[in-house]
Amino acid sequence: MFIFLELPHLSFIQLHFLIGYRYDRMLSEMLGHLERQPLNKERRVAWLTLIGPVFDAMGLFLLAHFRRLFSLFFQWMHTDDDKTVLLVGKMFYFLSSI
Repeated sequence: MFIFLELPHLSFIQLHFLIGYRYDRMLSEMLGHLERQPLNKERRVAWLTLIGPVFDAMGLFLLAHFRRLFSLFFQWMHTDDDKTVLLVGKMFYFLSSI
């Protein structure tokens, strides 16, 4: 059994904006949690490991969070954890290729 939702006729730009808004809210929530506990090693390693596909899907919406992202990245670059430093370096490379 299939249930179809009838949406009002949305243009491609309006639909893209709604999807982008959801990504924006999700990333804002994640960054808020990371900013409250920036030294939690398990959280930052898991986040850096798994966030790549989300960044890839967000595209230009990442610019809205540029300042918050890079302040966390620079803070994490100065940790004593080698795995975090390596993951942040990979994330810089990944973001520069988008």
